[in-house]
Amino acid sequence: MKGTKYFFSLLLFVIVGCASAFMAGSKPHSGALLGNILHAYKIPNCTTIKDGSIIDGPKDSTYNIVQTETGPVLYELDKNGNGAAITNYWKDENGMNFLTYVKTSHGWHYIVPDDKSKPAVREVYVARTYRVRSVDGVLKVTSGNPFYKCEMIKQ
Repeated sequence: MKGTKYFFSLLLFVIVGCASAFMAGSKPHSGALLGNILHAYKIPNCTTIKDGSIIDGPKDSTYNIVQTETGPVLYELDKNGNGAAITNYWKDENGMNFLTYVKTSHGWHYIVPDDKSKPAVREVYVARTYRVRSVDGVLKVTSGNPFYKCEMIKQ
């Protein structure tokens, strides 16, 4: 359990800390959310895809999808309102998609289905196990499989 908390603390640090200079698909954010909040989520836990084990999620973080003048943005924020504004967005048959990644580390793909009976999820890709490319002007995972899958619980 201690290792799990350390892992997710490290992931949050990577997202909101010094690694933001190396992130693709998002930018640092602090302050108020500007726009209409479409969805708000928490991630209480995640499942390791390989063996189905459950690990703690980033419980102090919130995930808000906001409709802005330039399109939907996913804000991943800590309890102080600091975090990332994920602007790399596309819509497909799975629904709304957001992707951000640290160029030398992990990647995070968020999927919010149009079908409200299906859960929104965050897929976590581990460093050096996936590849991202620009497809039609949008960054997408083009190879590799997620290591964790996290159900996003509506707030």
